[in-house]
Amino acid sequence: MVLSRIARAGIALAAFSFIASSFVNLPTVSGAGLTCGDGNADSSGSSPPSPGGGANGNSTASGGKLPIFYFHGSSGSAENSVNHRANLTAEGRTFVALEFCAGTCSTKTGLNEQVAMGVKNVRSVIAANPEVYKDGYIFIGHSQGGSVAKFVIQEMDDHKVKTFVSLASSGNGRFYGPQPEDAVPMSIAASLIGPQIPQSIFNASAYSDPATWNGKFQRELLAAIFDHPELQASIPQFNQARSPYVAPWLAVNPLFPRYHNLVECSGAPDAVRQCRADQKRYKDNFVRVNNIHLFASPNDSVQAPYQTGLYGFYSNVASLEAVETEFQSLKMLDMTETPEYLGDTYGLQTLHKAGRLHRHSVPMVDHNCWNRNSTDFKWECLWEPVYAKHIYPLL
Repeated sequence: MVLSRIARAGIALAAFSFIASSFVNLPTVSGAGLTCGDGNADSSGSSPPSPGGGANGNSTASGGKLPIFYFHGSSGSAENSVNHRANLTAEGRTFVALEFCAGTCSTKTGLNEQVAMGVKNVRSVIAANPEVYKDGYIFIGHSQGGSVAKFVIQEMDDHKVKTFVSLASSGNGRFYGPQPEDAVPMSIAASLIGPQIPQSIFNASAYSDPATWNGKFQRELLAAIFDHPELQASIPQFNQARSPYVAPWLAVNPLFPRYHNLVECSGAPDAVRQCRADQKRYKDNFVRVNNIHLFASPNDSVQAPYQTGLYGFYSNVASLEAVETEFQSLKMLDMTETPEYLGDTYGLQTLHKAGRLHRHSVPMVDHNCWNRNSTDFKWECLWEPVYAKHIYPLL
């Protein structure tokens, strides 16, 4: 394995200057610091496949390694993957950092449109050099890009994704809940979400002290989301929000309920037939992936709950008011306790029981350390040890 150190001018980041561009990942200077991510990294109970080809199925017919597509996160760009790209291309791998909706496009364009862009872009890259991609390829997605990559897989009937690696994604929706690990993400939530929402709809500046929220911020944010479904087309943070009060979320969210096959097909006979065909297609496309690896960290400090990256989420309540009044009683559900898994709605149970869905909870890796060295949250997390131990062996 080739591991290159990419040195850039150090970027001094105060805690809240980071928040303003919290998902932009620029490489930082390598140096001594905490070696993070040393804990047991597979919470699924199944052993990770062996490195390289073999059990991962990541080799071409001629014995080479499969090409890789990288999906950046919110407000990001191809620059986010510079460390991954440098190390993989140094050993001759084909690496494509997708940039179909970079920067402000990724913060002001609904994920439905971004998914369509992603499908078109991946197909365009493959069409330009089909020989390189004929044996398949790998998807890596970070943060919002992990969700976009998952939905691209489900939407793309002709995909040949052999391995999907999701890093700190909002894979099962976002909600700032009562567990201790949500405290830091909650402390930056208003600064993260506020600039993207018209103040006339939701005044995030009124919530300066997360310690006083106790479900009030969460209830009022969800109310704004439910009252303004038109903003789903232009605020990806609304797309990624998930509600413990399920009914209105199912009605207004155009993404997770659809791709997770949680919506009851109804209407005219032709519409019902099309809906059921799409549901089958989304599930079939997802379970065609040979191996899916979900990574998250209790110390993520941006994603909430961090378990969303492992496809877990909070328990449900019976009303919007209960989001506040029963806030402290919300329970974290493991992936295997969610409606999606129990109903095998889009293939989670199928993949998990086949030993092809692997969940990795890695301690002391903050949100951006999956891509670069990070000092964003009071400790130094070095990217190379995280990459070498947890990510590279899967590629």
